Amino acid sequence: MTPERWQQVKQIFQSALERNPAERSAFLNQACADDPALRSEVESLISSHDQAGDSIEAMAAEAATEMLADEQPGPILGKHIGHYEVLSLLGRGGMGEVFLAQDTSLGRKVALKLLRSDFTRIEERLRRFQQEARAASALNHPNILTIHEIGHDGSLHFMATEYVEGETLRQHLSGARITVGQTLDVAVQVASALAAAHQAGIIHRDIKPENIMLRTDGNVKVLDFGLAKLTEPKTIDTAAPTLPQVETAPGVVMGTFSYMSPEQARGLAVDARTDIWSLGVMIYEMAAGRQPFEGETASDVLSLILQKEPLPLAHSWPEVPGELERIVRKALRKDREERYQTIKDLLIDLRNLRKELELSAEMERSAPPASVRATMSSGQSAVATARSTSSAEYLVGELKRRKRGVAIVLAALLIGVAGLVYYIVSIRQNLPVGQPHIQRRLSRLTFDAGLQSDPTWSPDGRFIAYSSDRGGNFDIWVQPVGEGEPVQVTKSPAHDWQPDWSPDGLVAGRQSHRLSLRARRRRLVRRASAGWE
Repeated sequence: MTPERWQQVKQIFQSALERNPAERSAFLNQACADDPALRSEVESLISSHDQAGDSIEAMAAEAATEMLADEQPGPILGKHIGHYEVLSLLGRGGMGEVFLAQDTSLGRKVALKLLRSDFTRIEERLRRFQQEARAASALNHPNILTIHEIGHDGSLHFMATEYVEGETLRQHLSGARITVGQTLDVAVQVASALAAAHQAGIIHRDIKPENIMLRTDGNVKVLDFGLAKLTEPKTIDTAAPTLPQVETAPGVVMGTFSYMSPEQARGLAVDARTDIWSLGVMIYEMAAGRQPFEGETASDVLSLILQKEPLPLAHSWPEVPGELERIVRKALRKDREERYQTIKDLLIDLRNLRKELELSAEMERSAPPASVRATMSSGQSAVATARSTSSAEYLVGELKRRKRGVAIVLAALLIGVAGLVYYIVSIRQNLPVGQPHIQRRLSRLTFDAGLQSDPTWSPDGRFIAYSSDRGGNFDIWVQPVGEGEPVQVTKSPAHDWQPDWSPDGLVAGRQSHRLSLRARRRRLVRRASAGWE
């Protein structure tokens, strides 16, 4: 880097620090619009500044010195590192530079991350670089960057990963505000990646938009497990090799300030709930278009994280779904015991909310056009009938194209409406035209002592037959409807019940009926043996 170039980088870097963190991205877009490499160099200094802890100025100065002292990317371009041909510089991070390279063995493009030369002289930094590769390569998940190889060529230590075509979430957010659907889609994919990492006992500890890549096909990739901390595995396989653990000394602050959890900011031991906090901050930023904790300096940001609650999402976005507000607030509980306890719980809530919003949008798109609804309520019956038929055809057509869940709901509604219409029409067809409403009343027909059962009406409705034990034995009786005394029909010693009527030909010009003798009888058999009565 030439002195002139350094002066340009330094000037933009200092100007960026003087601005609110939320305004820096827009400032860099303007200051480095036609020079991506310049922006990468400035962002590298800002990243070092953010990770400096209490020694911010010293760390920034150290990063600047390293940047000036590092080998120029120019001599590396076009050369081979192992079986990788370096093509171009992609960017710089806190631990090294990333180049686009060609894998000459497999004929594919890869991202080649080179550890800075001064890092290789420090055992802890070199071990952390190796840990990043081992931690990420142990995970097999579509939303986690794939590690191809870790190795060295002479004094150069490198890591080859898949090359992701797209942009970082930070770059995407600086360009435009994203929708709630996009927010949930990114959040679900990141949470899914973290669930796989946590299941393997790995905590990322540095979730932020810079470490989230958005591919051109919409798939999300979580990058940079450089700050990953291996936790105790749930089960121990004595035959498996042991991954080295890098312990952080108490009081050492690691990560990026704006996305640090309260326990992380205090330098306390962290667990998977730290990643939940950082993801909550990122969801808040995607939804609100601003970070939940913004301050002029790193100390201001840390103070807000430890002491203040962020403004509700509705303050920046009045139409925010209430469930998303609840999810974010739970993820950002300062007491981690009140936070989501597992990333899977957060993932379930995010997926459920996404499904609810998708179903709601699907129902709105499936609703009949406004013109159809207006016509059906205009009182013109003929036109309304035609429109109703058209609407039904419209809905049936939609059912064939929409998801199964929506189809079931709409089909149930159509069946219910059709059933109601059929019921009303049937009632109207069975009522004589002009017949007034008939009020019916109940009256008692039998006054027998004891029990009566099995009543049955004669076909002409003038008599009712039933079984009664008024004489001590169940016999068949016939009661005239209206005035008249009941007549005993059977006098068998057996019990008689369930009478029935049968036609008996024409008598005096009308068909008469008689009581059928098919009334079933049952004789009570009394046994005198012991134990029976």
